[in-house]
Amino acid sequence: MAIKSSNIEAITKATSKPWEQWMEQLDSAGAKDLSHKPLASMIYQLMPAGPENPGWWAQSVAIAYEQHIGRRVPGQASDGSFKGSVSTTLNMDLEGALQSWVNTVAEFSEFNGAQLTAEPTVNGSEKWRYWKAQFSDGMALIFQKRSPASQIL
Repeated sequence: MAIKSSNIEAITKATSKPWEQWMEQLDSAGAKDLSHKPLASMIYQLMPAGPENPGWWAQSVAIAYEQHIGRRVPGQASDGSFKGSVSTTLNMDLEGALQSWVNTVAEFSEFNGAQLTAEPTVNGSEKWRYWKAQFSDGMALIFQKRSPASQIL
């Protein structure tokens, strides 16, 4: 399965600035030498008036630029790591979904050949429930369930 690179057309449409103009402006400002956070901050300052949620679009431009200059590939975080996720819709409340997961994995001490390094932790809030585990290969596994009424900000 291929991971899709940044959507340049969406960036152009949202910011009303052609991608070529973004590249020229960033290249001339020395953006290639900036790490992700300063790059996104610079882009936020260069963001034209008008886009809804300019901070989000500044992040999108920064990621697309980093992909363009070869600093990261699609799906790669700014720290060089890769994260994956899987989602499904469950017809149950938060506690039921969490308990179903805990029951499913209760007997496992290894996942895909990696050993648990400690007992998984369970926590949550009014809108979220988490089950988190760390493994001997450095990977982490997180079961995350949010209530249908909550929104990701």
